[in-house]
Amino acid sequence: MSDTQKALRHSDLLNMLYVVLKEMRTNEHPNYAKAMAQTFHGLPIRMAEGVPAEEIYSQMKSLAAENGTTAYLEQLADYARERAWKTGSYTMDDAG
Repeated sequence: MSDTQKALRHSDLLNMLYVVLKEMRTNEHPNYAKAMAQTFHGLPIRMAEGVPAEEIYSQMKSLAAENGTTAYLEQLADYARERAWKTGSYTMDDAG
């Protein structure tokens, strides 16, 4: 598994949410906000319930498939993983 394919953590999901919320303010596609809200709406409560990040991400992928945004969600996940490696927020325990 490459560095950018490591399992997602809760902090990675929050980085993805950060990007989506930021883009919602400027995205001109009429369905973008609705599609992203559908995909991300359960994230905070699922994290608070202690659901593992990979399980949450799997559920998000199912929702993204319903609105045709799976590829975009995967790009966000890759970005979050890459950002974590570049900033050093992954530890040796995360290296697998």
